[in-house]
Amino acid sequence: MKLVAPSLSLQLEPVRPVDSEGWVRVRASVIGGIFAGAFEAYLQLGDLRRFKEELELMYAQVGSPHEAVLSRHEPGIYVRLASNSMGQVEGTYEFENEDGSLAKLVGSFQVDQSYLPALAASTQELIASLSENVA
Repeated sequence: MKLVAPSLSLQLEPVRPVDSEGWVRVRASVIGGIFAGAFEAYLQLGDLRRFKEELELMYAQVGSPHEAVLSRHEPGIYVRLASNSMGQVEGTYEFENEDGSLAKLVGSFQVDQSYLPALAASTQELIASLSENVA
């Protein structure tokens, strides 16, 4: 999955396939403003699927406020996109290493609705690559 927006670049790549409980491990490479880093995090495959569906709905119903959230159950990855009636999308994010350190990258960005189909397609590619290799 690749999310590229003003002041944020996020790429999620599979590290471990889906386990029997639906957990996946991804490597997150992040550039936020002048900060850059990489870490590994756990996500639920269902959360990725829901995020993709929310993105598709947000795009299909441009002009009606919606949100798409990719959240973590553990410290790690949080991305929230919220659309307004004008088709603008406000994004917020928070990235945190799960090792218990206090380091955290938090920020926001804006894009328009034309950005959503590519992000949904990119999310589907990640889902497909994780689902091909069920542990």
